[in-house]
Amino acid sequence: MKTLRARLFIGMTLFILAFGVCAGIVAFRSAFDEAIELQDAILVQIAALRLPKDETTNAANASRIDEEDRVVIEELGSGVFPSTLGDGFHIVAADDTRWRVLVQSEKDGRRIAVAQSTALRDETARDAALRTLIPLGTLIPCLMVMVAIVIRLTFRPLSALSAKVDAQEIERLERLPDGNLPGELEPFVASINRLLDRLELVFTQQRRFIADAAHELRSPITALSLQVQNIDSTALPRNQQARFDELRSGMLRIGRLLEQLLALARYDAQPKANPAKVEFDAVLKAQVADFLPQAEALGVDLGFERLESIAVRADAAALAMLTRNLLDNAIRHTPPGGRVDVSLQTQDEQALLLIEDRGPGIRPEVLSRVFEPFYRGPDPIGEGNGLGLPIVQKIVDRFGGKVTLSNIVKEEGRTGLRVTVSFPRAS
Repeated sequence: MKTLRARLFIGMTLFILAFGVCAGIVAFRSAFDEAIELQDAILVQIAALRLPKDETTNAANASRIDEEDRVVIEELGSGVFPSTLGDGFHIVAADDTRWRVLVQSEKDGRRIAVAQSTALRDETARDAALRTLIPLGTLIPCLMVMVAIVIRLTFRPLSALSAKVDAQEIERLERLPDGNLPGELEPFVASINRLLDRLELVFTQQRRFIADAAHELRSPITALSLQVQNIDSTALPRNQQARFDELRSGMLRIGRLLEQLLALARYDAQPKANPAKVEFDAVLKAQVADFLPQAEALGVDLGFERLESIAVRADAAALAMLTRNLLDNAIRHTPPGGRVDVSLQTQDEQALLLIEDRGPGIRPEVLSRVFEPFYRGPDPIGEGNGLGLPIVQKIVDRFGGKVTLSNIVKEEGRTGLRVTVSFPRAS
């Protein structure tokens, strides 16, 4: 049974045969028992009618006959049926009852009527018909349920394959399993795997190009930055000092961009490993201390709301970069006089990092795109390059964590953005 067609055919055939046999057995036993009961009643009546002289035996036999099976036998002219009835079957109304009457003439000239109530006969016929319908009425819904179960079980490999495709990471594609598949799916899965191989090759080449380009540019850009730093801008004419400051700022931006590109390529290319235990609170305190001068220069109040001693399994340099990117974004988007609150706490065996700013937040329609490389949104602020949050996402994924962004409304209607990062707490 390597094909879906064969599985469906065999499964449904087996269930239909099984239910058909069961229904046939039930219908046969029911009709058989009803026929035996009717034949027994007829035998009892015949015995009672053939012993008219023994009243005791006649009464005893009469008591064993059901009213619905009772048969009346009388000579025409001496009972309730008219003597004008011809030989054969008739429907006669007598004693407020409709009777089915069979009239036969004897050799001695007597005419005998054998009758039974039509209501009782119709009821017996309906009961017999219903006994044949009940198994079918039970079979049909049960058969529908079993067919649904067979179809579900048959297409379970297809559902599992669909779930496997949905669970694929867009930047790290894995081949779909091609073992124990129905025959109809094998060429389809093979085509998808070939497509995934081509996509993985393209992604690998793209990551390698970004890493190689950033690495090759790093040395000359660093050298140029050093040369620019060594130039004494005070010796330049006043009209050239502004241009020189722009050149220095541009070199710094290029240097940061190359560092971000190298970090993105590094965390994107390296496989997941078993990292060592790191004191998350120590890394966080060091980064907050480094950003205090920048925050004070911009008039932003940066500080801790809550800080617990928590260890996680990660890379200390990666945690430092994650924290640095988040703090830089929060400070740059907070207006002068605002606050950036940092918290590190334990919740449900998770190390929970929360960073809240007093900036404008992120538009809901673009909230899902901020983790795309180089995306800065419709209203970019500062000199960011759109790589900070993608790097945060890479680091979080690498160490089994989760990051979410949500807009918040603070007191007096002030807005802000809350970044929540969670990592499994190290035992």
